[in-house]
Amino acid sequence: MSYAPAEGTQPRQAATGEALGIKGLAWALFEWARNPYYNVIVIYVFTPYFARDIVGGGPEGQTVVATTIATAGLIMAVLAPMLGVIVDKGGRKKLFIFVVLLIMGLCSAGLGFVRPEMPGAVALGMVLLATAYCCYTVSELLHNALLPSAGAPKALPMISGMGLAMGNTAGVVMLVGLIAAGYLSPWVQAQPGGVGALSGPIVAVWLGLFIVPFFLFMPDNVGSLGSWRKGAVQTFTPPNFKLWGSVPGLNYFWSGPINA
Repeated sequence: MSYAPAEGTQPRQAATGEALGIKGLAWALFEWARNPYYNVIVIYVFTPYFARDIVGGGPEGQTVVATTIATAGLIMAVLAPMLGVIVDKGGRKKLFIFVVLLIMGLCSAGLGFVRPEMPGAVALGMVLLATAYCCYTVSELLHNALLPSAGAPKALPMISGMGLAMGNTAGVVMLVGLIAAGYLSPWVQAQPGGVGALSGPIVAVWLGLFIVPFFLFMPDNVGSLGSWRKGAVQTFTPPNFKLWGSVPGLNYFWSGPINA
């Protein structure tokens, strides 16, 4: 099926540019802006603080954190394959990237309000963590779908590797900075919860600052069908998607509302 690209988008086959060109750097900087969330919030800083100071430590704290992350992971394990297909077929992607990163940033900032003395702090922390985790995963799908527009085909492996390197480097830079602040800054030391409580807002500010080049310089593109609605309909209706096997009557109840 052919389609006319929407105005302001760049077809995949027209992509040009070197790995160190403005588009390649903008694509890679996305990981510099986004990746510290996973290293700082999910692994090393916030979740240990959450388990220890908010939940109460011990096995209960570890169980709450594990349950939260496992639940978010299970949700995305179910949704991510289908979303990945829709993303490749759908329309413009940058608006959706903006939305999911905005939600992720707001959730990260909201973690700064999760304090031991706050009523419902455990439940709020679990919701914010799980929501941000899901947004992190969805943003990865959308970002990867934009890679073909980041440069010429021969430059894409280097651009992809550059993004991975930038993401890992950013995580290390922020971790080192937070450790230094925890030991050297009297102001940080005076804050309830220290770097653990501050890590969420810091990640949100980092994301907001460093994601700007991506939105300024990375071109958008459209998928093979050029429409999110067409992509969803084709993905979720028979014969492409048979929720109930080969039973036409039951499949109608799944595909009918989408086609309506």
